[in-house]
Amino acid sequence: LDSSTTQIWPSDTGSGNRASAEAAEILEIEKAASNTPGSYRYLVSARWWNSWTSWSSFGKRGLARDQGTSAARPGPIDNSSLIDRPTDQLKPNLREQVDFVLVSEPAWVQLKKWYPDSGPEVCREVFLEGAAKRPRVMLYPYTVFVHTLSGWSKPCKICICGTATVAELKTKACEELKEEEEEV
Repeated sequence: LDSSTTQIWPSDTGSGNRASAEAAEILEIEKAASNTPGSYRYLVSARWWNSWTSWSSFGKRGLARDQGTSAARPGPIDNSSLIDRPTDQLKPNLREQVDFVLVSEPAWVQLKKWYPDSGPEVCREVFLEGAAKRPRVMLYPYTVFVHTLSGWSKPCKICICGTATVAELKTKACEELKEEEEEV
């Protein structure tokens, strides 16, 4: 399937064709996805992902679903196990491939079409790390609260990568506060 003609499947279909089609489409989306600075990755609970890959045979050679499998199509993506409820922040010490997997923004959008009511949404920006400039995702970005001198507006909360410059922080703050950078 191509993303311009994506079919949103009825939720009661459990056929192998649907499973294979979902797996094939996510595979194509991920192959084409950008991993450049400024692009985004979304966290998906490993529990849900493993259930979906068992059902769809995602990542298995040929993506052909074993017709003898008893795996059921999973319900909506449930990322609640990744979130600390009192703070609404990610739980500490989460591990990729153990607690969560990362998918591209286009893959997340497609999965949400197929699995409405998924969430909570956890998005992280891609940045380049080290001399090798390897694409990485900062799981626990810095949180900065920006206050205006007038004090009349509510402080804005900005999450920013540890490698960001002061100029990038200023740009994000101006966007959030709807201020012109030249006037700040």
